[in-house]
Amino acid sequence: MFYAAILPINVRAEEPAGTVAPAGTECKSVTCGADAGVFSKYVFRGVLATDGAVFQPDVWVSWKGATFTVWSNMDLTDKNGVEHKFSEVDYSLDYSGSVGKILYSAGAVYYAYPNTNFHNTSEVYGAVGVDTFLKPRLIAYYDYIEANGWYTALSAGHDVTLFEKGPVKASASVSASLGFGTKNYNRFYFGSDHGAFTDLQINTAIPFVVMERFTVKPSLTWSSRLDGTIRTKNVKNDNVVVGITLSVTM
Repeated sequence: MFYAAILPINVRAEEPAGTVAPAGTECKSVTCGADAGVFSKYVFRGVLATDGAVFQPDVWVSWKGATFTVWSNMDLTDKNGVEHKFSEVDYSLDYSGSVGKILYSAGAVYYAYPNTNFHNTSEVYGAVGVDTFLKPRLIAYYDYIEANGWYTALSAGHDVTLFEKGPVKASASVSASLGFGTKNYNRFYFGSDHGAFTDLQINTAIPFVVMERFTVKPSLTWSSRLDGTIRTKNVKNDNVVVGITLSVTM
């Protein structure tokens, strides 16, 4: 449902949207690309949106720090009655920059839910991070249409190069995100009437970059709801998501 700014973390099976675009190719100062991922489930901020395989493509274009992204989700099973149909399309506009080692982002995301009974909604967000070891980041989203509440996430991550051989470069990354929802946000998404830490997510990935143009990224994500009240009001509070994403620059 959303992307993460500054530090990509698998919140949608990856978090989502409002995102800094991946490294792409420069065409007259414009960077552009596309991604296509297949995941065993769709988990968003601890919410199990689809308990079955999904296809999640996106396209993006970036210019002078501003990035526009269109991200979507298609269920590959009939768990939600929308097999082989798009159940979500997100449109995000992000602006990111830096001052010394301080990284910042701000933007907005519009969430549309075709072929479902869900109401469309939108969020604005701001994020700040530090370009240092573990790249700590704090991001705050405000849903001003449906939830009228805040969701904040504190995250960190690290990656190491595994090898570089010819046109192929491989690395390994691990990241974690801790989410907190205000009373209104948790009431809308979890049926809980108080503010609380909502979810913890840990993501690992091994991206292989070929010719600086193509990327193949297998990933593994563990997601868990944290608050006791939220856990009692929901089912399948702990989930493991495996997936693979193919990316190309254009």
